[in-house]
Formats: sequence, structure tokens, C-alpha cells
Amino acid sequence: LRNKVATFLSVALFAMVITTIALAVSNNNNASDLEACEAEIGMYQTSSTTAPVSTTDADQQQSTTTLGTDDGSTSTTVSMETSPLPEVTTTTTLPTTTANPDVVNYRLPDANVPLHYDLQLHPDLEKDTFSGTVTITIHTVRANDQVVLHSHLLDLGQIRLKCLNDSSYSYINSNYDDKLDFLKLNLNKMLLQDYISELTINFSGKLDAGIVGFYSSSYSDQNGSKMTVKPTTVVLGGSGMTARPAAHFANNASDIEQRRRSIVILTLLATSAFLFMLSLCLLTALVLVGRNLSSHAGSHAKLTAAVSDDKHLFNNNNSIAPYDGEEQTASDNETGLSQYNRSTIFLPNSVFYSVIPTTAATVESGSTTGSMNRVFKMGTQVVETLGFRLPRHIRPVRYELWLQPDLQRETFTGRVGIELNVSESTNYLVLHSKKLNISETVLRALAADEKPEREINISRAYEMPEHEYWVIETQAEIGAGAYRLNVQFDGNLADRIIGFYSSKYLDKTTNRTRKIATSKFEPTFARQAFPCFDEPHLKAEYTIHMIHPSGDGYEALSNMNVSAIVPDKPAAGLTTTTFERSVKMSTYLVVFIVSDFLHKEVLITPVHGNAFPLRVYATPFQQDNTAFALATARTIIEYYVRYFGIAYPLPKLDMAAIPDFVSGAMETWGLVTYRETSILYNAATSSTANKQRVAGVIAHELAHMWFGNLVTMQWWNELWLNEGFASYIEYKGMHEAYPDWGIEEQFIIDDLHGVLNLDATLGSHPIVMSVENPNQITEIFDTITYSKGASVIRMLEDFVTPAVFQQGVTRYLTKLAFSNSVSEDLMRELDELVTEVSVSSVMDTFTKQKGLPVVTVTENALQYVLRQQRFLADQAANETESSPFDYRWYIPVTYVASSDTAGAAPRRIWFPNDRNEVVIDKPQGSNWIKLNYRQIGYYRVNYPVAMWEQFGEALLQNVNTFTIGDRTGLLNDAFALADASLLAYNHALDLTRYLSKETEYVPWAAIASKLKTIRNLLYNYQSYDHITSYTQTLVSEVVQSVGWDVPVNGDHMKNLLRTAVLDLACSFGHPGCLSEASKRFLGWLNNGDVIHPDLRSVVYTYGIQSGVSVADWDKVLQRYRDENDANEKTKLMVALASYPDQRTMRRFLDLSWDTALIRTQDQLSCIQYIASNRHGEQAAWEHVRENWPRLVARFGIGERNLGRMIPSITGRFTTRARLTELEDFFARYPEAGAGATARRQALETIQNNISWLERNEANVAEWLKDPRV
Repeated sequence: LRNKVATFLSVALFAMVITTIALAVSNNNNASDLEACEAEIGMYQTSSTTAPVSTTDADQQQSTTTLGTDDGSTSTTVSMETSPLPEVTTTTTLPTTTANPDVVNYRLPDANVPLHYDLQLHPDLEKDTFSGTVTITIHTVRANDQVVLHSHLLDLGQIRLKCLNDSSYSYINSNYDDKLDFLKLNLNKMLLQDYISELTINFSGKLDAGIVGFYSSSYSDQNGSKMTVKPTTVVLGGSGMTARPAAHFANNASDIEQRRRSIVILTLLATSAFLFMLSLCLLTALVLVGRNLSSHAGSHAKLTAAVSDDKHLFNNNNSIAPYDGEEQTASDNETGLSQYNRSTIFLPNSVFYSVIPTTAATVESGSTTGSMNRVFKMGTQVVETLGFRLPRHIRPVRYELWLQPDLQRETFTGRVGIELNVSESTNYLVLHSKKLNISETVLRALAADEKPEREINISRAYEMPEHEYWVIETQAEIGAGAYRLNVQFDGNLADRIIGFYSSKYLDKTTNRTRKIATSKFEPTFARQAFPCFDEPHLKAEYTIHMIHPSGDGYEALSNMNVSAIVPDKPAAGLTTTTFERSVKMSTYLVVFIVSDFLHKEVLITPVHGNAFPLRVYATPFQQDNTAFALATARTIIEYYVRYFGIAYPLPKLDMAAIPDFVSGAMETWGLVTYRETSILYNAATSSTANKQRVAGVIAHELAHMWFGNLVTMQWWNELWLNEGFASYIEYKGMHEAYPDWGIEEQFIIDDLHGVLNLDATLGSHPIVMSVENPNQITEIFDTITYSKGASVIRMLEDFVTPAVFQQGVTRYLTKLAFSNSVSEDLMRELDELVTEVSVSSVMDTFTKQKGLPVVTVTENALQYVLRQQRFLADQAANETESSPFDYRWYIPVTYVASSDTAGAAPRRIWFPNDRNEVVIDKPQGSNWIKLNYRQIGYYRVNYPVAMWEQFGEALLQNVNTFTIGDRTGLLNDAFALADASLLAYNHALDLTRYLSKETEYVPWAAIASKLKTIRNLLYNYQSYDHITSYTQTLVSEVVQSVGWDVPVNGDHMKNLLRTAVLDLACSFGHPGCLSEASKRFLGWLNNGDVIHPDLRSVVYTYGIQSGVSVADWDKVLQRYRDENDANEKTKLMVALASYPDQRTMRRFLDLSWDTALIRTQDQLSCIQYIASNRHGEQAAWEHVRENWPRLVARFGIGERNLGRMIPSITGRFTTRARLTELEDFFARYPEAGAGATARRQALETIQNNISWLERNEANVAEWLKDPRV
């Protein structure tokens, strides 16, 4: 052994000597190169001139000569840090005064100090150029009217300076001092002391101007091909303002680099040889030593000891069977340590890692099963056959569930008995379980009278976390029949606000924090509360027992009415509340709450079915804010019973306001749960918009009592049958309750326009799409499912007529009550009622392919010719997904003509998906034709340019030439077409000229959204100022009209118009609007003046931006902290997030993690509010990137709102540098969870923004120079 070790060490020593020699050669060559460089630099130094500069003790600066400028001259800069290249220094004297005009001062003026740089760069490696934008936050130390900064060899574009104190812009006249490399910006007004400004400069330059500054580099690969590497930066003489040439170094750079590369390769090879030989030596020595030791020791005692060491992990009550693979193992031995009760499995937790139990006898007898196998293996045939869908041979019939939440410890325990129907012989059962600790699993067969007959022996039970399954394998096959599965479990209430969880609120009357337990199970979270068959088609009946604290106001609520309340059971201080057995329903509709809520109640006496109580529950101090919800729900539920012609099937209907709730609301049957902002209304604090939202959410959830609860989609791919219908029917419910609210016209701005934009991208998806795992299921609760679903149903009702639609819906609900459906079931009922067209053929083209059509109109002397194509926001986008209909649609086209009398009904033709074009004969005397009456159809329309001009002139002459829906639709189509370059942008902008005469809310809301979008895209362009000025002029007349005084019992639509117009005006810097907002804000903040709820959002948001101090911001923060009303807290949060100071926004982002200040349900919204502020956008983006793992830990990667936060934050990004940042972020965190679609949409949105600027910015800028308002 010693000889072998000595041999290897000798070889290793030889390799080390070679390495040492190579390193010495490398060092010598580097020294020679350095001397050569110094000699060349010295030669240049003798011929260069320097300016007289002195160095003070405070600065310790170095003057560095820069050689080889573009004109062949030399120049001098001041170095603020050590140069990475050999120094060239002169000692000179810095002037202490400016009295001597012959002395040049190379120092920048100190009147303005930079605080923060936001730099975006886009290098073009092919052209060896780069472009960029820098935004510099500047603090003015002394009042002045000139900003001076460095620039060299840069081509400057637009320069703009915005004062953040008063949101004003300064005109800039710039000049450049090429001797000092000074860019001097002369302003048209003074920057006062302590002003904060933002200076934005667009610039471009060359990457091939040298090898300092920002420059490109290249190398030759082993094949001799030239390769270009990413640009890099060298800061020479402390200057980051340029990419300067350095010929004296570049001439010899390639030779030096080649020698250096050769030495490095030789060194690496020698070092590798040494390490390889050394590792071989050590490995061989270890093997030999191991053999030597093993030959002198026996293994019997060691193995026996090993078995003994493992026994502490087991006892007879928590053992599980070992893996029984191809060979027989200890599980077949009924006498050793592996013996256990086969029908009851006691397990310490839900993830299993075990030592296989053995005895000394088995080891001595040579058994192949040893004590080293510590991981429980699940590679059985059962596991291999399971996907994300439960097996079809097992169906639950009835659940009996006991739950006991511990509100103080925030935990819960429970047990569930599930009666099962097994349809074929099997040796396993599978159900869902997630984040539950299962301690007991018992399976029994049931006799004919449903009483337990015999216990089934279970061989093993285990969790499959990736599928969220609990798998139970039986020793022998069980036959088809009825069984009862009993499971005991416990869990955590404090994890997240899904599943069974705790919520809390502060009782201001007692200053006590009160805790409640509540639930939210849609779509796949029931499995986090109790083991269950958590798929929507597996409907069953439920009997629920809740064990909760006695006294202190606590009671239990669930889907059904209470059947028994037993105090002091199971122990003193506890009460067991039992509820009646439910109707058949899906797991996601189960609900239970333990709370101290109080309620208001009315009795509903519908035209069909029995009378039942309607109650609204809330925390005690919010009880008075439930009256509006109660009255609204009463009207709407009675209307739905009449409309559907089907009785409400449960004995009661409760609604509850939950302090912490992840969604807006949840339609759990018999006990609907809401976020507080979605159900509570206080006339003193809630705006008209808040009031309408409460009515809308209630109408949506109550529609689900039929669409979704009575008849449920078969699987989540048909979710639109639930959510699309509820999203449309809610408008009928609201219109019934409040017919003067103009609800039907509001559909197009609340649902249609947003989804038309989204569906015009490649990142969209069909309404009906395949989903399988929980993340995919969660993800499809999106705009496509809700708003596109509602939009195509609205179109469907229009072309089959409302009466036929109502009849078909009633037949569908009646036939499939308490069961499940697919889209074909509904279409079949309608097809039987409609003879003109196949409803299925029409609707399939809209539900089973993504996207939407644009119908293009051309004309000849006698006809209008219609053609269709897919509409894409970016016409250059390349679609890679195929469509079953080749992206063609069966379109119900409606139209009116200029010759029609006012109020005439529209005419209709069909545009089949297999036709290339259809024609319409010109109505006699008509000058134009307007398609898609009231924008009810799900398609866009483009017209000849002359016709667009006619529309604009008609609107200028008489606004009422077109209906509200048609006016809004024309604006929406025109801008969408212009965005996509299918219509020149000046024609879309021309349409806006009529708006000074527009007095309706819906058109103004539509155009306000579009103008803000354009303004955001133009932020870094001179045209930003022009669109700001144009919008101020456009809105002035209507601002005067609506005013700032809100009349008592004022018109609902006028109230909405006032808020929308004032917000638009203030957003675009309207001086009068900002002044009034500021005055009212300061009165509220300092004097306690009361602001009308309709004005609060505008006053808070824009008042806080009007020069208030950080101390004032803190006052608002304290008011937010003290506020109880949920709607008022939202308004205050938006205001806090609007403050124009980046440092304060970073502080607010940090505060968002404090759950005592901001509820978990509101944190993501808070981050998005901050990101919508130009002064918070960068801070929010950085915060999310830096804290992404922390956000995932809090919300879970399966939380869809977390994924959707990304496109919300990045939606205003407009540069390739920003696009690269997002791509890098996704590469760093590749797991998307329920945000995969949102990620694709975020990337596509930025690319579309970039393309929009390239295509449209110049045209928009040109039009805005002379808008002719």
C-alpha cells in the first residue's frame, strides 16, 4: 500500500512542477505586455496637453488625458475613480474662484444634485450601435434655471424635464460645450430650492467607437469565425458618458490577447492534470484502507445494532407496510415488527419516509430486505396509472363531516365518513387531500340497509403530493358495491386565505381582536379542509357538524339550516351545531363559518316554491351597512325565480361579509360569502361606483344559485357555463333592481372592451379549453372565461331573441337540475327552438377557438361587400396554434343605414365561416352603413376612409345620430384598428373631436381609458405634452358642465360621469381640476372637511400629488390605519400609492408586508397601485423581483392573482431593455404555476407597446400638433 501511495504522490508532484513553470511564464509575459503599454502611453503623453487643474484634499481627484476624439484632437476629463488602464496623471491647480476667465473649470455646477438614475439601454450587435433612455431624479439645492451634465459622443434625442412639485414641464433649449463635454439645458423657468425634478433624455451612440465607455467586443472561435460578445462597459477617468476610442491600446490588443489566452489554456491544463492525479491517489488510498478494515471486523453485530437504532422510529400503532416489489418482504411476516392492524392505519403525518421494519432473525437468515431502505417507495401499478383526474369507478354518495376549529391556536381537527359507490372490482381507492395530517383511515363495506357490514383490510395508505391524492390500497380486491370510508385528520387555519382558514378583525368598541374561521373552496381547495372527491361532477349530499366555542357570541353557519345545537358537547365550553342534510352539490360549494357575526333578515315569498329567509351577516359594527345589500338581494332573487321559472331549492339564503377574502365573492349554496367591499354599503363613505359594484356582485352570485349550483359544468374546461352566464345574467338582475342605472349600456365598457383587447393577442385562449391540474384550473378563472363568455352569450340572446333565449335556458336548467352539463347540452335546447340557423354551429366558432374577427366593409355603386379575417393587435404576429375553424367565424351581422329613421330596428344577415364574403344591397338614399348595432356582436368593423370621415361629421352635427352603444363602439373600433395599423391614426383621433358635446357616461369612460393608454405610451416623447394639452382642452367643457357639487339623490349616470370626467381632467393636469382637488384635500386633511364619497377618489389621489409633504403622507397613512370602512380604506390606499416620491413608495412597499396594516388579501393590489404611479413603477418592479420567493411563500405559486400581478406592473413598459428584464426574471423563476398565461401576455404586451411606438408615434405626434378641436 505504501509503495502505491508513494508512486501516485510522485506523479502528482511532477504535475505541480509543470503548473508552477506555466504560471511563471504567464506572469513574465503579462509583465512584458504591461511595459509595452506603458511605453506607448508615455509616447502619447509627451505630445498631449492638459488643462490647469488643482487637487484639493477633499476631492483627491486625478486628471486623465483622453486621446483620439472624433476630430483627432485631445481633451481632458476629471477622473473620480482609478482607471483600469495605466494611469496618465498630471498635477495641476484647480481654480478656487471663477474670476480669471482664462482658467477653465471642469467641475459641474452644484446647484442641482442627482438622486437616482433610471437607465434603459438597447445595444444592436449587428449594427454596432445602441440607443437608450435615462431618467434622472434631480434635487435642486439652489434656485437656478440651467441644468448641466456630462455627455460625449452621444446623439441626443428628446429631452424633457418635469417638476414633480407642481407636475409642470419646462421648455428646454440645449447647447453643448465640446471642450468640457458639458450638456447645458437652459430652462424657461426657475427651479426653486428643494424642488424635485425628473430629467428624461433619449440618446443613441456607437458601440464601435473604442474600447472604453459602452462598446462591443468580438473574438474568433476555433473555426476562425468571428463571434460578437455582449457589449461591456469600461469607465475611464470616471466618465460614464461615452464610448471613447483608445487606439494606443487597441492596436496591440489582439496579439496580447492571443498570448494571454494561450498561457491561460496551458495553465488550466496543467492544473487539471495535477488535481486529477491527486484525486486518483486519494481515492485509491481510501479503497485500500476500507478493504483492510473490513477484513478485520465482522458484520453481524453491526447489522443487529443498526436494526436496534432504527426501532425508535416505529411502534405498533404507527407502522406502515414496506414496499412489496417483486420479492417477498417482511410485510408477509405476521410475527415480526411489521405486524400491525391492517384495517386501521395510524400515521404521524401525510408524507411518508420510513425505515423498513426488520428483525435480527431476518438479517441472519439472509433476507434481501435490510434496514438501509429508508424511503417509502410508491412505484406501484396503482400510482403509475393515476393522472390528475380521479378514477371513474368510485363515486361519493354522502359525506358526514365533523370539524372543530381552534381559533386561538389557528388549527383544526376533523373526521369525515364518506359513503361510496364502487362500480367495479378494485384494489385501491383514491381521493383528494392537501395540507392535511391524516391519522386514521378505515374502510368498511355496507350492507343493504347502509349499516357497516365488515372491515376491509388496508395494505397501505399514502399521499401523492404532486397529484394532491390520498391513496388507499387494499390487501385484496373489493367488489362492486357500497362502502364507507372514515378518515381522521387535522390541519392549519393560518396558512392562506383559501381552504378552511382563519380571519380576524378589530372590534373598535372593545379594542379586541376577534378571530373567526371561514372557508373558500373554489376551485380545488375543499381538499385542504377535509379529504374528499374534489371534482365538480362528483356531487353528493353533506351532513355537517361544527364544534365551536360556546358563548362570546360565536355560532356556526353552513349551506343548510340548523337541525340541532348541543351545548357542552363534546366538552364544557364547546357547542356542537349540526346542519340538515344538504341537496346534492359539488365539493367547491360546501361552506362553513364559525363567527360572532350579527345579521339582518327578510322573508322571501317567491312566485315559485316555498318562502325562505334571506339574511346578511357581518361583523357587529358593520351590521348597519348591510341594509342596501339585503334590499338589493331581495329584489334580484325574486326576479330570478320568475325569470328562470324554477324555485330556489334550499330552505334559506344567507350572505356573509368576510374581513379576509381572496375573491370578490363566492357563490357557496345557501351561504354566499363576500369580501366586505363587495357587499357593505355606507351612504356616508361609499360612492355611486361602490354602490353599483355591490349590486353587481350580488346579482352575479345569486345568478349562480341556478347557473353553477343547480346545474354545474361537468369539468372545469366548461367553466364558462358557470361564470360566463352569471356574468351576463347579473346585468339583467341589476336592471330589474335599478332600471334607471343604464346598466345594459355599461356592459360594453365593463366587460366587452377589455376582453376584445385581450383576445386580439396570441396569448389568449379559447373559452372551452383543456385543463387538468390545479394550476391550470385556477388559471382559467380569467377575463376570457368571464367577460368573453358573457359577451358571446349576450350576442347569442340577441340573435335567437330574448324570449327564445329565456325559454331555452329554463329547459336546460330544468332538465339537468342537481347534475352536470357540457356546452352541447345548452346548445341542444336552443337548437330545438331556433330554425333559422344552427346555434351550435355559430357558437362553436366563438367558444372553441380563440380570437375574434374583424369585418371589413368596401363598397361599389350598388352594394356593400363584407369580408372577414382574424383581428390581431399586431398584424405582424405569427400564430403557431391551429384552430378547428381556421380562425373564421359564423358571424351574426346587424346593421343600420343613414337613411333609416331614428329608432328603427336593425337588420340582420349571416356571415358563415365557410364564405369568403357576403354582400348587402345599398339601402336607397343611404350614405353610410353602420354594422354591429349597439356593439352587441363579438367582432370589430372597419370601413372605407370616406365612411369614417362621414361618421365623424355626423357626430359633430348631432351626437344622437347614433345610440350610446354605437357611439362608444365606433370610438372603440377606430382606436383598436389604428393601434393595429388597419386604419390611419388621424381618423381615429378625428372622431374624438365631437366629445366636447358628449354628455353620456359610457362614451366618456371608453375614451378616458384609451387616452390614458396613449399618454402612458408617449411618456418619453415630446408628443406626451401635446396629448396632455389636447385632452385638457377636450375635457374642459364637460368639466364645467358636471361641476364639483354632487346633488342629493342625483342621477346615477350623471354621478358616474362626474367622477370619470374629473378623474380624466386631473390625470391630464387640468389646472382648474388640480387646484380644486388640492384645496379640498388640504381642507380634509387639516380641518376635517367632509368630502362627498363620489369625489373622494379624485380628491385623495390628486390632492396628495399637489406638493404635500411626507409628513402629510404620514397623516393619510394614519387615517388609513384607523379606518374601519373597507371602501374608504381602498380609496385611501390608492391615494397613498399615488404620492410622487420614489423613496416614500419604497417605504410603502415594505409596509405592505405588515398584515396589521394591510390585509393579505390587499397586498397584491397595493403593489399594483404603486406600480401605476410613475414614481413607484420602478420601485414596485424591483420589489417584486427581489421578493418573488417571499411572495410565492405567502400566496403560493398556484394563486392566480399573484401571476396576474406581473402583466399589471409591466403593462406600461415600452423598451426592449424592459422586455429583456422581464425575460430574465422569468428565466430566473421559471415555475409559473397559475400564472403561465399571464406571463405570455405580459411579454406580448411589452412587444406590442414597442411595435405601437414604432408604427404610430410619429403619426400621433403629427396630428396632435394641430388637432383642430
